[in-house]
Amino acid sequence: MTSRKKNIFITGASSGLGAGLAERFVRDGHTVIVTARRESLILSLSERLTAMGPGRCVYRVCDVQSEASVSAAVAWASSTVGPFDVVIANAGVSQSTEASYADTAQFESVLRTNLLGVMYTFHAAIPTMCLRGSGQLVCMSSLAAYRGLPGAAAYCASKAAVSALSESFRMDLKRFGVCVTLLQPGWIQTPLTDRNLYAMPFRMGTDAGVDALYRAILAQKSVVSFPWPLAMSVRLLRLLPAWLYDKILGNRRNAKS
Repeated sequence: MTSRKKNIFITGASSGLGAGLAERFVRDGHTVIVTARRESLILSLSERLTAMGPGRCVYRVCDVQSEASVSAAVAWASSTVGPFDVVIANAGVSQSTEASYADTAQFESVLRTNLLGVMYTFHAAIPTMCLRGSGQLVCMSSLAAYRGLPGAAAYCASKAAVSALSESFRMDLKRFGVCVTLLQPGWIQTPLTDRNLYAMPFRMGTDAGVDALYRAILAQKSVVSFPWPLAMSVRLLRLLPAWLYDKILGNRRNAKS
């Protein structure tokens, strides 16, 4: 990114990483469009960030599970603040999905938010970016994309799919001048991870996690995985044979949502 002030569109920004990124961009003087399903939270955030300045923050209620809702939010925001320079598909959920009592409706909800929500968001923004010959798409994946974890089938599957989607889009859109950034963080302290009852090695504080994400977006990195000790560990786990991986991870359990 240059010093020119830009328009940033963020989904799932009512709390956690989305809210933290919105604050960093507004603090640097950019215009941020924050979206989420819960109007009271997103309105409160928008008012707080606008008062903080020096940038500007506007909000729009948006459910990323609905393509129509996402398309309407992107169209409205574009007409309100102008074309987007950066679109951050941050909205995501994590729910326990134990195979022995699998709930297909729960699986569908996770995939609709974590995977289709990214696709709907990008799909709505790509045509204008391609016509302009510039823009940055950012998607929030996870180190959980590398291998399946016990009790987290839907989450791991959705993040693995998001990582693959990002890589394909990066190659497809490069010739149009549009860059794609894939973020693969480990555990960062947010309301989402606060519910987890299991050990979370190398969990980062909220501010440190947001700082790492913010720097990666500014640098327009293609892929960023962190913290490095955990990122290295999951890459090594990927090389293990199934029997050994199962032995190491078999007793791990996600907290039920």
